[in-house]
Amino acid sequence: MTSVADGSLGQMLARLVEEIDVPPSKYDEAKGHYTAVGEWLGAGDSPLAFFGVAVYPQGSFALGTAVKPAEDCDYDVDAVCLLRHAPGEWTQESLKEAVGQRLRAHKTYKLMLRPPEGGRRCWTLQYADGSRFHLDVLPAKPDRFDWLVELGVPERYAEPAIQITSRECYSDPTWPKSNPAGYLRWFVDRMRPRFDEARKRVAMAKSAEVHQVPEYEVQTPLQRVVQILKRQRDVMFGDDPNKPISIIITTLAARAYQNEADLVVAYRNIVRGMRSQIQRVGSHYVILNPVNPLENFADRWITHPERQERFFRWLDAVEATERELSDARGIEKQAELLMESFGPSGARAAGAVAPALLKSAQPLGEAVELSSGLSQVLAAAHRAKPPWPIDRECTATVSARASRPGFRTVNFSDRSPSPTLAKSMSLGFTLSTNTPKPFDVYWQVVNTGDEASKVGGLRGGFELGTLEHRESTEYRGRHSIQAFVVKSGRCVAQSRPVYVLIR
Repeated sequence: MTSVADGSLGQMLARLVEEIDVPPSKYDEAKGHYTAVGEWLGAGDSPLAFFGVAVYPQGSFALGTAVKPAEDCDYDVDAVCLLRHAPGEWTQESLKEAVGQRLRAHKTYKLMLRPPEGGRRCWTLQYADGSRFHLDVLPAKPDRFDWLVELGVPERYAEPAIQITSRECYSDPTWPKSNPAGYLRWFVDRMRPRFDEARKRVAMAKSAEVHQVPEYEVQTPLQRVVQILKRQRDVMFGDDPNKPISIIITTLAARAYQNEADLVVAYRNIVRGMRSQIQRVGSHYVILNPVNPLENFADRWITHPERQERFFRWLDAVEATERELSDARGIEKQAELLMESFGPSGARAAGAVAPALLKSAQPLGEAVELSSGLSQVLAAAHRAKPPWPIDRECTATVSARASRPGFRTVNFSDRSPSPTLAKSMSLGFTLSTNTPKPFDVYWQVVNTGDEASKVGGLRGGFELGTLEHRESTEYRGRHSIQAFVVKSGRCVAQSRPVYVLIR
């Protein structure tokens, strides 16, 4: 039987998934992008056509575990460009450059390449601002897979193995190996009963054949829990490059999943079971790739111990959140916990299930104010678009403080918005970035409200500045400030918008 507490939590988790899920239109758009690229690369007049081009998605869009990106961030779509009959004498550099040359032969794609010379492994196409997409195209060729079968990998998982290009390995005759299609088959098999049931339900609702239902329209409890876990990670670590990687989260969750049909039960059992899926060999941790026993997803924890620290800090927080949600007495406490762990998305989910809480629970009300208020600021007509190509190679964060003589200083940041501030306070903002010098810093202040509008004080442009920036709380209303790091004519890092509410 389901308890009352589980019933309300189930409603909140379901609404949370709705808040963070990628809408079907974006899946359609993503499919349109990588299909068009594949058609261009494999067209009859393409130099690559003879080699048998196949372009297919990999990563979260293929797995059905993608989540909506933060404001001002792109949908990151990954695709493989497989040349089925690539010449045996081609090097990694030859294969990658052949794909790049064909992309540059397209009058539009050549202007979309970021950076123009290509990345470490992929060619990245940056679509127009309104689309909020970038597509990473990974050149690849088939790999022999008998060695995987010999290691005990089922043939249907081993068969689509590929070899990929990496600038770091150009001088190495042994190509890097990958198998995203095999991983997808393994992942779907981990939830096969629930996946097939859900697909049949969607087909019946649409009066369609089962095979006509796109996989992205099917959602199982496993996929939903992975989305929830990834959102808690993003709320905790933002753009931190050392945050837990999605492949580890997805693998541990899939291994812990026992095909539970109920979302709450699946969430509870997955969270409680993930830690036991991590192996330890001596002083090192091991999380094996299920379709390649020679690959340890945690191998970089050895050279980057900060990644191991972030992962276990996240896992501790995930376990604590699940435990507190399960033990919570009353919908009010569950709502507060959801907001604390999942930010504005959690607040909106809790508020949708228990709207009366918006009046009785101040922290929840503040989170809803943040989610709706910041959205209004970012949608302001006078907010200018960045004039530089956006190539986020580095990270940037902004810390802030509000002060007034005789009053306590208030600290906040681009990850923890300000409380409601009074007028006539001094504001100080400090940018931290790992961008190598030299670089330029631009600040974008966006303000709204009748006071600023009446005196012509609306702002939304970019101001050249330094790592330190000062403002004051002059106008009542909702405002934001964001830092952009520009190097060689490209924006290589940008902070999240810092939300400032003045009343």
